[in-house]
Amino acid sequence: MGSKITAIVVLLITLGILGGGGYYMMQYLAQQPKKINSYQDIVLGDSKDQVFYALGKPSRVLMPNKEQDAPEMIVGKESLEKNPDHEKGYHHWQYLGAKTVTDVLFDPESKKTVTIGCSKLSAQPAFVSEPPPELTPPPAKGKKVAMAPPVPVVPPPAPPLTPAEAANAPAAEQTPPPPGVSPGGSPPAADAPAGDAPAEGAPPPVDGGADACTINGVKIGDTEKEVFKRLGRPKKEAYDGIYKTISYPGFNLSIKMEKRVVIYIMAVREVLPKSPEPAEGDEGKAAKEK
Repeated sequence: MGSKITAIVVLLITLGILGGGGYYMMQYLAQQPKKINSYQDIVLGDSKDQVFYALGKPSRVLMPNKEQDAPEMIVGKESLEKNPDHEKGYHHWQYLGAKTVTDVLFDPESKKTVTIGCSKLSAQPAFVSEPPPELTPPPAKGKKVAMAPPVPVVPPPAPPLTPAEAANAPAAEQTPPPPGVSPGGSPPAADAPAGDAPAEGAPPPVDGGADACTINGVKIGDTEKEVFKRLGRPKKEAYDGIYKTISYPGFNLSIKMEKRVVIYIMAVREVLPKSPEPAEGDEGKAAKEK
C-alpha cells in the first residue's frame, strides 16, 4: 500500500514539473521574434479599400516632391477634390495620433499595402504643403501679358452740410455694444476664459501614445544594443546622413535609428520586380511554327 502511494506522489510531482515546464516553454516561444504580417489592424497586402475600412480616412496624404532629395509634400485640399479617387489616388497615407504617426504605403502598381510604419510625432520631417493652384490661368505661349496691380478706388469726400441741412439731419444711429459689454463699458480682458466650447473646425482629440509604436518587441526609444539582443544582427544596413536603417527580411521588419536610438519601426513586405520573360531562341520559334 505504501509503495502505491509513493508511486502516485512521484507521478503527480512529475506531471507538475512537466506541466510547469511546458507552460514556461510556451511563454518563451511566444516572446520570440516572429515574422510580422500585420500591424495596427492592417495586413501587409491589404488593398486601399481595406485600409480605409479598418482605419478610416487618413489624417493627411503625401506625394513625392518635385525637387530631388526633398521631403514629401502634403497634398492640398484642391488636389484631393480634383482627383477622381480622392485620397485613394495617392500611395502614402498618414494617421496622426496624440504622440504617434502611423504610415501606410502602397505599391503603385498593385495598389496593395507594402509598408506599415510607426514613429513619434516629433520625429516627423518638416513636410511642405503643396502650393495652392494659381487663381488666374497662365497666359498662352508666345503672349506676354503685363498684369498691373489693382488700384483702390477712394470715393471723394462729401461736401460739408449747410446750417439748415445740419439742423434737419436725423440723429446718427448708435451701434449696439458687443455681447458681454454694457453700454458705455469696456470690452472684457483678452485673457478672460472663453469657456469650454472647442473652436469651430478644430479636430477631435485623438487617443494614442508613444508606447503604441512597438513591433516584434522593439519600441521607439530602444537602443541599438537592445535591438541586437532582441533580434540578432541585421541582414542589411544602410546609412543616410545621420540616420541608419537596419533590415530583417526574415521578420518583414526594418528599423530606422538616429544616434543608436530607434526612431521609426516598419513592417515591410519586399516587392520584387517582375523578371522579364526569356527571349525565345530560333529553336523555340521553329517548334511553334510546326
